[in-house]
Amino acid sequence: MSMRMRMRARRRGAALPMKFGTAFVVILAVLLGAAPQASAAEYELTPAIVAPAQVSPGDTLTWEFSVTNTGDSPVPYLDMYGTMPTGLTNVRITGITLDGIDPGDLFAYYMTISTSSGPLTPPIGIPATPIDLGDSASLLPLPLTYLENGFRARLGVSGALGIIPGLSVRFTLEATVADAVGPITTCVNVYTFHSAGLEEPVRECTDTDILVAIPNPDLALDKTVTSAGPYAQGSTVTYLLTPRNDGADSIASAGWSVTDLLPAGLTASAIEGSTSHYDCQLATLTCTNDQPFPSGADLGTVTVTATVTGLFTGTGHNVAYVSPAEGDTELVPLEIPAADADTEESSTNNDAQADLEIKPVSVGDFVWLDANRNGLRDSGEAGVPGVAVDLVDAAGHHRSTTTDASGFYWFTGLMPGAHYSLSFSVPPGHLWTTRGATVDGAAVPATDSDVAADGTVSVTAPRTGSNGSGGPDKTDLPNIDAGLVTVPPPAIPQTPVGPAPELPVSLPQTGSSVSSWTPVGFGAILAGAVLIAISRRGRRRAS
Repeated sequence: MSMRMRMRARRRGAALPMKFGTAFVVILAVLLGAAPQASAAEYELTPAIVAPAQVSPGDTLTWEFSVTNTGDSPVPYLDMYGTMPTGLTNVRITGITLDGIDPGDLFAYYMTISTSSGPLTPPIGIPATPIDLGDSASLLPLPLTYLENGFRARLGVSGALGIIPGLSVRFTLEATVADAVGPITTCVNVYTFHSAGLEEPVRECTDTDILVAIPNPDLALDKTVTSAGPYAQGSTVTYLLTPRNDGADSIASAGWSVTDLLPAGLTASAIEGSTSHYDCQLATLTCTNDQPFPSGADLGTVTVTATVTGLFTGTGHNVAYVSPAEGDTELVPLEIPAADADTEESSTNNDAQADLEIKPVSVGDFVWLDANRNGLRDSGEAGVPGVAVDLVDAAGHHRSTTTDASGFYWFTGLMPGAHYSLSFSVPPGHLWTTRGATVDGAAVPATDSDVAADGTVSVTAPRTGSNGSGGPDKTDLPNIDAGLVTVPPPAIPQTPVGPAPELPVSLPQTGSSVSSWTPVGFGAILAGAVLIAISRRGRRRAS
């Protein structure tokens, strides 16, 4: 890979400022002879990657650039500088070669090297034929590491001719590839003489791209439940997600992310990364990391916190996955899983799962006839079979059963810690007995009646249990009882029976007065009435 740039020197304004943190400077200065007069000059800057064309972490990159005077006039010197990209370490010069000079010509130069510990200035005279400083064991290869990966070289040759047409100065550099790299930038300032001295330089720059062939990353994920059970409605659950890069000698680009897929019945309350490099979003349950991910590195974990809010029992299946940054290609490509996927059967290792077990519980007990109407289940009081009982959960789902031959009922498979409502159907001719009766002021939940006058009672399922069913004390909450009392038949209304009313009586004066009826007087009157009737009937017959 190479780029060619032709530049013609011309007068410009003020020189551009150049700042390089810690760099090396190679100066080849004109030592002998008069400066040439100002004239047009052409230069060719040729940067190139020598080997390899593509690099991976750990590779040695060899790069070179050369400046050639392609014009017809010499100039005193060139000033070349540039920057190496981040991701290169142990940058070093391995050769400086002068091409295009005649054998026997004598050149002298000074090489000044600037490092973080200060400058070194060993003057050296070199015969020309051409010159390859890479053969000088006393100076090269010269390992240098630069804080800003910069370089600068000011080039000149001794003698009256300066940098003559056809002269090429070639630098060879090497570096070790640590991680992702970018282009190498090379610039040149071309100086010429005029009557008052040096012309201000003309600056030109070009970039040399480095093709990076880093092995594909292989992101993977581990997931565990870190909270302790047993779990019930309202419990807090925490998951720990640990990403990995299993790709050998690979680096995943910054911007990779971890996403969690909570199952139905769990509501997320927090998601956070263990370092500040994670940017976590609760709405999407995704944490994005701003670091490149080298193989084998530990870049922290992600913790997801959730609350059990739904109505379910059994396994809560939780899935999560790690995604590469946009543009990255993985060794084992990601397939985004569904929330109910079995990650052990998936074709990718980007996903992981952790199951949460919620064990069901039961409630129930007894419906009995409270014969003595004291609100308590006393010895000898019998159960009532065939009573319908309805259970409703917080979502409005119904389940129904009836009491067995002994008066027992039960509901199994309930969510621990969840709230339910029970409704008992009262049989004809009965009412519900007193609710919550006490003995000497103390509650007796094992034998009292729990239902209200309308036959309902609210129940919170126990948080743990064996989900038992059947007769007495078999369920996990065996004391939701309901007592019945009989209703007496209604009384038939009856007309009250009392003494006959007294009537006023008026009789002829006989020397005594009767102011009221008497049994004797009533009989006399009745006998007289009979005689009168008989007498009248006889007269009718005679006539």
